[in-house]
Amino acid sequence: MNAPDTMVQTNDEEKNELDRLLDETIEAGKKA
Repeated sequence: MNAPDTMVQTNDEEKNELDRLLDETIEAGKKA
């Protein structure tokens, strides 16, 4: 699937955001 560079950039930013949210969820689960 070919996407413009801007789209790839956006996907990278979204992935980083999701990764951070996932880390927060894992940390919350450890504390629970």
